Amino acid sequence: KLLITLYDQDAMFSLTCAYLVGQSTTSTSNLGIYKSMQRNIKVMSDLAKSENYLMRGPKDICEMFKKLPTTEHDPYNFTVDLVFYSEETVIITVTGVFREGTNSLLETERILGFARTFVLSKCINNEYKIINEQLHVSNATTVQQQRAFKIVKVNKPLALEIGKAKNLPEKIEMENAFKKLTNLNLEWSKKCLEDSEYDF
Repeated sequence: KLLITLYDQDAMFSLTCAYLVGQSTTSTSNLGIYKSMQRNIKVMSDLAKSENYLMRGPKDICEMFKKLPTTEHDPYNFTVDLVFYSEETVIITVTGVFREGTNSLLETERILGFARTFVLSKCINNEYKIINEQLHVSNATTVQQQRAFKIVKVNKPLALEIGKAKNLPEKIEMENAFKKLTNLNLEWSKKCLEDSEYDF
């Protein structure tokens, strides 16, 4: 339900795909499901049919996503670029890799590459809605395959425990150290150190 709210009522979406030859993923890549939905006018013999693969409106766009395999993206491999910006329009490109969900342990995990271009338009309430999106899917490059899903997110501790000062010199030293770490003034550093646990 959240996804559908991101698109403008007149939003358009199209998908293209291509095989990358000479990569470690070339032999195992299967873009069949993406090819069946792609809108590549370069290879279409009947351009009139191109309209069949241009999704219009949030409902049709989200219905198309439901037809695609379940996926898991690797955010640590994303690249993001702001291609164009004005007070009314923003164009953003995002590239990276994802892997498709498998139904059994016997299925080979497939890493695919993607490039998405979003055209966003400013609405009356100063929010942005997607008015046009283009998704391009390919088998991952050898380098993408090697780097994909290698970084494990480590959760940072939510709190830092600071022991109580044992004497006045130690207290003054802790206040000055806390002041340098937090860029707070000395008065606020003293107030913060009155408690022994602080969230950062």
